Parts: sequence; structure tokens; C-alpha cells
Amino acid sequence: VIDVLRLSPTIHRLVTPSPLDLFAIHRFLITLLYWQAQDKAGVVKLRKSLLAGRMPGAVIQGLAKESSSFGLFYPRRPFLQDVSAKESKASSAAYLFSEMAAGTNVAHFHHGDDDDARLCPCCATLGLLRLVPWTQSGGAGKQPALHGAPPIMPLAIGANLCETLGLNLVPADRAFGSPRWSGQFKPSSGKTRIPLLEGLTWNTRRVYLGAPGPAGQCIRCGHAGVALVGPIVFEKNPACKQDEADPAAWQDPAAFYNAEYRTIKTGKESAAATRDDLRKLFEQRFGKKIEPAPTSAVVAANPGHGEWLVVLPCTNPANNKSYDHRSEEMTGFDTPPAGRATFWHDTTPWLADDQRVLPKADSQRASPGVLKFVHLASRLDSTAWAVLSEAANQPLNHSPAAFDIFTGLYWPLRNKDRTLPSRNAAWLALKVMATAGQLRPSGRNISGPYEPWREITLRDSPAKTRVYPRSVPVGRALEVELRSLIRRHAQKSSPTMVDWPGLCQFIHIFNP
Repeated sequence: VIDVLRLSPTIHRLVTPSPLDLFAIHRFLITLLYWQAQDKAGVVKLRKSLLAGRMPGAVIQGLAKESSSFGLFYPRRPFLQDVSAKESKASSAAYLFSEMAAGTNVAHFHHGDDDDARLCPCCATLGLLRLVPWTQSGGAGKQPALHGAPPIMPLAIGANLCETLGLNLVPADRAFGSPRWSGQFKPSSGKTRIPLLEGLTWNTRRVYLGAPGPAGQCIRCGHAGVALVGPIVFEKNPACKQDEADPAAWQDPAAFYNAEYRTIKTGKESAAATRDDLRKLFEQRFGKKIEPAPTSAVVAANPGHGEWLVVLPCTNPANNKSYDHRSEEMTGFDTPPAGRATFWHDTTPWLADDQRVLPKADSQRASPGVLKFVHLASRLDSTAWAVLSEAANQPLNHSPAAFDIFTGLYWPLRNKDRTLPSRNAAWLALKVMATAGQLRPSGRNISGPYEPWREITLRDSPAKTRVYPRSVPVGRALEVELRSLIRRHAQKSSPTMVDWPGLCQFIHIFNP
């Protein structure tokens, strides 16, 4: 850490595969700088020096004197660990990373055994640094981070690392207090105004790595021949329960907040597809109604700055995997937001997953991504269809074999075509296809004239009304109804084929 800070004027920027790790590393370095600045006046002076490309020697010297705070395996004061929890029940080391399989949490193409999860010291450190900014809620009453479910976090990018740190080191109008680098974190302020350094090291978990074990291969990065960590202690910290705390008691220096001191989050995949989660960071107009832009201390301290990296963590507990967490490069917050990424013709008065304005049934047409997905599904063999039919009416994590078939179809397309159906819609459609018997899509049968969604109507809607219903079954209820409709259709004397792209598009609209 000292070397990185000392050389920061000559380092262009830090990079990591995960946007969560990238922000966590910067946040840790910035916390160290706040610690050395000690008060608001010190922050102003240090920020000016960093923006000029100079890392003060006093900062390096001050941190060198505190080196005993950062030993990963120090027996008495291990970094960001609670040695008093060492006798607690051991858990999988994979719990440090939301995208890794652990307990009941499944992950893409990974069905490992919790007992086999081992991490190298580098990955274990990254997992510890993630805890403060990115911890999500978990089972058995495990609290999320201080700001609740992880919010959208902007990072101002400078010409070099030194300038980047200066841009994100902004004055704070609150007491600084003291950081907590080791031991069980216990708030000193209760529900009152939380000191800056206390909030920046607020740890809602009690973690203990223990001594490193035999050399092997890290389950996360693949690095081999190093001593590995795991199993570990990973449990809730009851001292951090803040359910009734005043939301104004803490505001993260980076996060966006609305007028009620609530953070701005993202979670819906459909919002990510249309970039609506980014548009929430700007003023929005809905007719005569104006939704003001949320505020961020880092953004406010850098008006007119033109290079930003915005980290958008997925806050949907069912989908908090690494490929759902993303980052976006932006040119600033002083100009109008980028246009909504619509994947439909301009003359179509609706957008994917937008139920405020619904199209007539006659205007149903599948997007290019839906057509690609259905075409790939039509190439599955009978064995794959049998596996998928066994997963009918089950969630995506029910069967590893079915999960791998689905991801083998879906993920190769995901980064190439933003018009794909949502994950939930694609999974539901694939199960309906698998249980359709002779009507399921094949090389010679991708689509047909039969449109089962037209038979789903509201009770108070006239039978001849050719418009989409305003309310349809969702999830498993829709899956069962569609299977029933297709089964009845197949029993006709001369059954025709199903319009699978149209059906997949319909599911995508109403089951995002």
C-alpha cells in the first residue's frame, strides 16, 4: 500500500476484473488518506497536493508508523478480522465473494463443494476490502453495509492515480473519529451522526481467516503454489444493527442520495438493459412532474469533471453474481444523460418491460436477441430437452445440469446482443419449450402460426378484444397456463406449430 501511494503520480490507474474490487481498493486508499488528513482542513490541503500530482511525504511516513495495523495473519490484530470470533463455526471462504457458490448461493458454471473453497492471500484481502462498501444482507439476520443494500457509486478518474485519489478525497462536514482496522467493530455513536472514519470502516461481519494452510490453487484466481486460506469464520456482527437509525446519520462520500437521504440503487436487469438505472442519476421529467437529480458529495466537489467510472452493483438478492455487477464510463453529470437505449423502432410507442403503454397484439414482434435465443434453443438434442423438462416449474438453481444447458445458450449471447430476453423470461420460455412435446422448436420448426398468449385474457375483457391484457399470470402460474394452452393445442387433429419467438417476447414483457 505504501509503495502504491508513493508511486501514485507515476501510476496511470488501477484495474481489476471486478468493478466491486476496483472501487473497494480505491475506497481503502482514500480511507487511509482521510485518516492521515485527520480533519477537514487537512483534507482540503491534502486534496490540493494530490490534484497537483504530489503525494506528501508526511502521508507515507504516517502510514509507515501504522504498519502493525495491516498484517493479514498477525495473531493478535489481524487486518479487518475479529480474532475473538476464532472459535465460532467455520464457513466456506467463498462467502467473501457474492459471485462464488457458497451455501445456498449458486454461481455461473460453478458447482463446487464449500469445504474445498480455498483462497490465496491476495484474493482473501480483496474479499476483506469488499466488506465495508459492498456487503449485502444475508440469511440469519446478517445486516448489509452501513448504507443498506449497496448503492450506485461514482469514481472520478484523473490523469494518474494520484489525481484520481485527490478527486475522490472530498471535505466532509462531520467529525472524523477513528478507524477500526481490527477486532469486532462496535459503533461509538449509536443512532447519532456517525464519524467519517468510523463509517468508512463500518464492518457488519465478524471474519477470521486463521493461519494459512498448505499450498494449492486458489479457487478464485487460479494462482497455484501459494499457501491458501479456508475455511474461515464469517458471521453477522450483532453490534452493527441499525434498523431504526436516522438515515441522515450517515452519507457516504461517493454514493448518490435523494432528498430523503436514501441511496440510489440498481437491481432490475431490464433497467440495466435500457440504461434507466443511469438515467436516475440525472434530473428526470415525467410530463409536468420533475424528479430532481440525486446528490453525491464527490460529484458536487468536481463540477465539470469529464471522466467518471460509475459502479452499479446488482442489488437483487437472487442475482448478485459477478456478471450482474457492472461499471459504466461517463463523461460527467453536468450535461443531459445519454439517450435511453431502446431496442425497438422509433415508431413503436413502448419499451421492453414498460407496462404503462402496451402494444396491440397485432404489433407483436420478436427482437433480434429473442430470435437468436430461440434459434439456438431449436438446436438442442433430445437429451438436453429431457433434462430441461425435468426442471419444469422449478427455479434456475434447481438442477445444475439444466442450469448449465441454459447458461450455455444464454451467456454467449449476453455481451453481444442487448435485445435478449431477460434471464427470468428466457428460463421460463425454455421450460415451456421443453414440455411442449412435438411442438417444441427444432431445426425445421422454430415458429408457427399458433400464438398461445392471445388466449390469455382478463375476465372482464371482451373475448374479441385483440389487445394485450393489463394483467397476466407471472412466474410459475404463467408457466403452468402456457403449458396447458399448448397441450390443448397439440391435441387437435392437425396441430400447427407454436410461434416461439413471439411467445418468448410476450414472456419477456410481462415477466421481466
